[in-house]
Amino acid sequence: MKKNFTFALVAMAIFATLSSCSKEEQAAIDPVMEASHPDDPDGDGIIFLPDGEVYYYLDSTSLFGEAGPKYLTFKPINLDKYKNGELLDSICNQDIAVRFDTRGLKSHSTSVLWAAKPRVAEEYPPLITFRVDSILTIKLSKMVTAFGYEINSPFTGTKRAIETTFRNSKTNKSVRPVVVNYTGNLVTNRPPFGLPGGALLSARESAMPFDEVVIKTIGINNQTPPPPGPFDITLAGFRYRLAK
Repeated sequence: MKKNFTFALVAMAIFATLSSCSKEEQAAIDPVMEASHPDDPDGDGIIFLPDGEVYYYLDSTSLFGEAGPKYLTFKPINLDKYKNGELLDSICNQDIAVRFDTRGLKSHSTSVLWAAKPRVAEEYPPLITFRVDSILTIKLSKMVTAFGYEINSPFTGTKRAIETTFRNSKTNKSVRPVVVNYTGNLVTNRPPFGLPGGALLSARESAMPFDEVVIKTIGINNQTPPPPGPFDITLAGFRYRLAK
């Protein structure tokens, strides 16, 4: 049911993304064919599934708004081997390396809530915090069909937005849709994104494989430039599924 409260956070991010685009940008994002699906009587091109999953059936892409059972089947990247206080420009396991275009500081607190389950997989996970001017790029050593992480970025009183794009660097194509989250927006009874306890899940599964994620700070609409950086962006809970 589309009005299900469980999906409010994901839905608001999606619709905020679409409403913030110009007509030209909207044409580039929206599928050109008309939506038609028995589980989508309104023709929006999306189906709301259990456990915070939103399926864009025209693009064969799922977005996840909570760490439900399906999302938790994606393979985690364990950060235990990295010491607190280390500056990291990559993390890895035997399958894949995840590289950042700037170094981040690893920390792990068991006293400050990251976010409550099922909004995230762990309530007190190891974190990596990056200081960026406006963009953080994550490059994957192998193609994946699913990738996710949890994100927060401190809200300091000036509203801004975090735009997240998943890309295939070989074809230079992006996995639709691009999602935007706004700092300080209270859309549930939980702490808002940007405040302690307000981390969000940013994850998707796609028929089109991808190997790059671009996290960008932007203004709250097309007419508002982003406030000057630098900004802290904190990530945790990396999970993936390799492309076959």
